[in-house]
Amino acid sequence: MSWVALAIAILANALANIAFKIATLRIPTGGTGQKLWVMLNEPWTWVGAMSAGVLLISYLVAIRTLGLAMTYAMVTSLSLVLITTLTPYIFGDRITVAKLTGIGLIILGIALMMRDEGVS
Repeated sequence: MSWVALAIAILANALANIAFKIATLRIPTGGTGQKLWVMLNEPWTWVGAMSAGVLLISYLVAIRTLGLAMTYAMVTSLSLVLITTLTPYIFGDRITVAKLTGIGLIILGIALMMRDEGVS
């Protein structure tokens, strides 16, 4: 169950960040009060907030039995991998050799941490 919760936390973290980015792109350039009102009425803000809630709950379930250092590293790092992989399609971000190399190093680092924790 902890591994499923960890996977859900990773997905929820990536979704929350992408949803918040989409929401911020829809904010008008008007005054602060108008921006806040638009942000609170933006559906993507609520998708992000609900995803953040799912992230919190699933993360708490995961850290109950899995190592904290490994769990935290996996949630943050693998969410980063997901975001870096998806944003070229969603926002038109560039994917570069440096980013692909970084993704490879992150995955290698996670594999090494899991090996050190005795997870195979």
